[in-house]
Amino acid sequence: MKKIKKLTAVLLAVIMAFGVLTVAPFTVSAATYGDYEYRLEDDYTCTITKYNGSATNVTIPSTIYGNKVTTIGTTAFYKNKYIVSVKIPNRINKIKASAFGDCPKLKTIELPTYMKEIEGSAFANSAIEFLNLPNGITYIGSMLFLKCQNLKSVKIPNTVLTLDGNCFYNCTSLENISLPDSVKYFNSPDIFNSCTNLKNVEIGSGLVPKSYYSFSRLFNGCSSLQSFKVSNKNSYYYSDNGV
Repeated sequence: MKKIKKLTAVLLAVIMAFGVLTVAPFTVSAATYGDYEYRLEDDYTCTITKYNGSATNVTIPSTIYGNKVTTIGTTAFYKNKYIVSVKIPNRINKIKASAFGDCPKLKTIELPTYMKEIEGSAFANSAIEFLNLPNGITYIGSMLFLKCQNLKSVKIPNTVLTLDGNCFYNCTSLENISLPDSVKYFNSPDIFNSCTNLKNVEIGSGLVPKSYYSFSRLFNGCSSLQSFKVSNKNSYYYSDNGV
């Protein structure tokens, strides 16, 4: 009888232990590669999901374990307080929302020559000073450079069709902006709001009117404007003696 009771107790203990194991939460650690966390996509490309390092100068890898890195994910570098410069290899063609947002020391980003997409707020509230946007992007996302108060110059490629809301809001060091012929639409009346040091604006031939904005609203708070030039090929707008 004692042996039977003992055997029963052992069986119950095993059953209870197995029950605990079956209901315990199953967790998977993020895939890592050095200081990076990443996600392997269905097409066997990689998305950088997080950077955990403290380097000041960062070169993002072009491959991870033989798989091409094509995307910098949402908030991947968000609020990193160390990085000063970032070099992005040519294979990367997408930068997701807020990827480099709120990086207080980030001054320089070397982008690929061609890119498909840069989402809104990707560089917002960073210390970027100059940027050449790559060919291939078709829109400048909402709040892309929001409160980038060190931003002095941006080169916009002739593939951009649209500028979204507040993309240059409160860029107080921006002095000149030249919009290529490809730009057709402003999707907000507050594109350049509070760019207090903006002096010279050039508009290409492609810009067409939208009912909900006026130029006075577009450049609200731009108290230093001196020159405003519109291409003579533009069918809707013109400038007169630089105004």
